[in-house]
Amino acid sequence: MVDDGSTDNTSEILETFRDKIQIINKPNSGQADSINEGLSLAKGEYGIIVNADDPLVSEKLFDLSFKEFDDNDLIVCYPDWEVISSDGKTIKRIKTKDYSKKILIGHLQCLPGPGAVFRIACARRVNGWNRNFKYVADYDFWIRLSEIGKFKRIPQNLAAWRMHEDSTSISQKNFSMALERIRVIEELPFLNELSPKLRNKALASAYYQAAVLSYFDPTIPGKEWFKKSLSLDPTIVLRSKPTRTLFLLLFPWSAWLAKYVSKKFRHLN
Repeated sequence: MVDDGSTDNTSEILETFRDKIQIINKPNSGQADSINEGLSLAKGEYGIIVNADDPLVSEKLFDLSFKEFDDNDLIVCYPDWEVISSDGKTIKRIKTKDYSKKILIGHLQCLPGPGAVFRIACARRVNGWNRNFKYVADYDFWIRLSEIGKFKRIPQNLAAWRMHEDSTSISQKNFSMALERIRVIEELPFLNELSPKLRNKALASAYYQAAVLSYFDPTIPGKEWFKKSLSLDPTIVLRSKPTRTLFLLLFPWSAWLAKYVSKKFRHLN
């Protein structure tokens, strides 16, 4: 268990389990650094990354995963999961998709989420999480793992992610996050080994998803990146939500209008 500089009573709670688990207390240095330290010290064959307050919904996760790992070529199992509020209420259930490279890389969808179990040796083989990424380190990790073995979905709701308003994925939708969505694809070591069709689809998805964040940060060149996505693979734009595409087509006027309407709505309430 890695305690990455917690400021609450986490360390006190962990101390009560010291006879059962190894505890590493360290100054806050980021999620990637903490996960990599945990991977370097792990003694088991399988690993799972669980944030402090993201519960596992069912103990069946491990039994089902270990059974699947009888296939020696399999390196990752991932279940369906749910989003819960800060007080533990279910907000929505996420039905994940069966693994395909087209979805994971081409559509920029992080298929493994909460509850994903992986082989420790394989995680070490790809050098764990990339410390150069703040927002997409998990996605980058799964992409690199996908090049050395098989992934399999477990179609049962077995884990949860707790939504906080101050969580990084919610509160920091900015230029840096947008740029990382592009970098994670452009800096793939095996990008040029992908088929031209898949490579263009992946780049188109990256530019499109980065452009969408211009809604939250007007410094993001939304229209420019939208056009880039369209030139690489028009199908990425065509399969996306029409409201997002319309926003990007009308950017920056759409951004001004959205903020104006939001401000008026708050005033009325």
